[in-house]
Amino acid sequence: MLDKKKIGNTIALYRKKMGITQKELAGILHISYQAVSKWESGISLPTVEMLCEIAGALGVSTDAILMREKWSDGTDMYEKAGVDTIRLHMLKEQLEILATEDENLLNSHYLEPVIYRTDVSGMKDPVHAMMVAIPGSKAKLARERGFDREICADVAANGLNFILTYGLKPVALKGMVVCGNNNNEQLRNMAEALKKTCEENGVMFAGVEIGAQPMHYKADEYQLQVGIAGVGDRSRLVTGENMQEGDVLIGLMTEGINAANYPVLKMFMDKKPDLVHAKIDGEHYFSDELLKPNAAYCHEIALLQKEDILHGIFKNGNAVDRRTERRIPQGLGMRIDLERLPVLPLYRFLLEQGLVEESMMPYCFQMGIGMTVAVPEEKAGKAVELIRRHHDCHIIGRVEKCRKQERLCEKVWAEGKLKW
Repeated sequence: MLDKKKIGNTIALYRKKMGITQKELAGILHISYQAVSKWESGISLPTVEMLCEIAGALGVSTDAILMREKWSDGTDMYEKAGVDTIRLHMLKEQLEILATEDENLLNSHYLEPVIYRTDVSGMKDPVHAMMVAIPGSKAKLARERGFDREICADVAANGLNFILTYGLKPVALKGMVVCGNNNNEQLRNMAEALKKTCEENGVMFAGVEIGAQPMHYKADEYQLQVGIAGVGDRSRLVTGENMQEGDVLIGLMTEGINAANYPVLKMFMDKKPDLVHAKIDGEHYFSDELLKPNAAYCHEIALLQKEDILHGIFKNGNAVDRRTERRIPQGLGMRIDLERLPVLPLYRFLLEQGLVEESMMPYCFQMGIGMTVAVPEEKAGKAVELIRRHHDCHIIGRVEKCRKQERLCEKVWAEGKLKW
């Protein structure tokens, strides 16, 4: 029995390979373009006579249309290597339609570079940024437990947040998946998750490129990365140089755990294998909580930028993250008030396992803080109100003179105790 869907996909594949539209193929065959559309959608089949005409118009044999003949351009050699080239091209064509429909996205075809325009009106000196983000060791657990959509949302959010840390606006995102090439549903779900994160944050989604490597990856295995581009006015870059003593530090909340925390978590799970299936509060599984995606803060940063009240933006790896030191002006430091950090159930559960000392918790984990911003004290209330339109947030500290510690200046430190 002939498979309408497969034959329709094959007609579409050869048509696009020739670079003609459904309407143009219909014109060659002297039929309506609706008939071509029905074939390619798998709604109906062409007659035997029409199959011969279609094959002639597309420059292939009828056996090629019926999937009984391989392409004559090396496809059979690829299949011997385990790459189903025809199916892969069909999938890429299907995923291509997920790209954002925007007049500024000029080209996002999977075989070509992304070409786009950005709105730089009103900018005196436009500057651009690009960032490649990977999910790190967090991806392994996500693959094992089928959290493919979540890891895509997570890596997209992290990439967007890296662009945001300089006050730039993320404008376009492109995904790349190297995989085993055997799970179309999985890849489609991943592409849709990337698109959803882009839509939620006003970013053009330029699609996903798929690299089939069945000789290196099993059916459901993959490596994921995203590329993000951003733009902004050079005069409005947030570098941290405008930070002042007395500025208020506001932590923007997230449910996700930073991928940088996973080596520590892996060590915990190796020591206590039962953790993977444990419940943190009698209801939520530990492993599920670990795989919640981080939040992206495009809307919050845009609102704060509009009010011109941002003195510093820091993407948190840990609640007390000393990697931010290089962007803090000389002589100043960030004091984190631990009593102000809300303790989420996940972190309370980790402490109860006795695998890390309480005093080390905020230095090992982000404690639910995905990003920290520094704003003038007199604008802190306004900043909190703006941020809470999209995400919860808390005042978590202040900018002070750096703390002297054994002849060294400590630029990020914590005081007080977490409220468990």
